[in-house]
Amino acid sequence: MKKSHLYRFSAICSLISGLFLTIGWTLNINRDSLVGAFMVLIAYVLAIFAFMGIYGVQYKQLKIIGFLGFIFLIVANTVFVPWLFLDIAIISGVAQQVNWKEVQDIGPTHVIAVIGGIGFVLGFFLLGVDTIRAKVFSKWPAILLIIAGIMPLIYTCLPIGKLLPRIAGLALLGFSWNLWIL
Repeated sequence: MKKSHLYRFSAICSLISGLFLTIGWTLNINRDSLVGAFMVLIAYVLAIFAFMGIYGVQYKQLKIIGFLGFIFLIVANTVFVPWLFLDIAIISGVAQQVNWKEVQDIGPTHVIAVIGGIGFVLGFFLLGVDTIRAKVFSKWPAILLIIAGIMPLIYTCLPIGKLLPRIAGLALLGFSWNLWIL
């Protein structure tokens, strides 16, 4: 496969993922929108390919923190896919009796949720910082990744839920343009 095809594929994945994260979490902010949950599910899967392209373009310029950020993001996106299947099952009525809060807060699923959350926060922050340092892409999508990474620290001051994935969605939209013009 030619590099240009890989970059275009990653750009398309980044574009769709960014749009679907932003729109999907806006629709599914209360975890009650089947369309929103489905869009977010697609966004998480496509984000894996988007981050592969983002990393692949600049891997020679990135340091270990960029590599770790990339790995954290791949793991976080992967472990959050089952959470969206659970959302879809609950919203569609297939598993109405399941208490989402209990599943998230008890046992092994709690550990997976914590690992995924930490993966997103560290991944966004580390990859964003190293992307700015590498100077391959525009700074603003990387700055948005850093903001998404620090959102949990300032989340208590802002009453807006699901802001982290929406900011990350905007960053992916920016990276889609950067990947497309390569």
